[in-house]
Amino acid sequence: MNQTTSVNLSNNHKLINFCVSNHLIKKFDDLIKVKRVTRTSVLVKLMETYLRYELKQMEEDNNNYKKVVNQVSNDNQKPPQNNWRRRDEYKPRTVPLHNEVSSWEDSY
Repeated sequence: MNQTTSVNLSNNHKLINFCVSNHLIKKFDDLIKVKRVTRTSVLVKLMETYLRYELKQMEEDNNNYKKVVNQVSNDNQKPPQNNWRRRDEYKPRTVPLHNEVSSWEDSY
């Protein structure tokens, strides 16, 4: 039942029909009478605002995506860092392994 129909009026305009609940139409009509504007002008303005916002968000998302891809690409081009410790920095472990202790008294 939620159907939108449209009819081409010209190359630049299209008539759109869609269902809206009665209480919403009533409040909308009351408001546009007070503001002395047309339904069409308000709906077109809402559509334009929505489009601008969404396109801006998509552009920001795309820029953020490009930044992440570039960062990953740059990180992959750098030579890997050597995270090995030098021998003189090596500290032997202090806790014995299970097979190194013959009895529980030896562990203390």
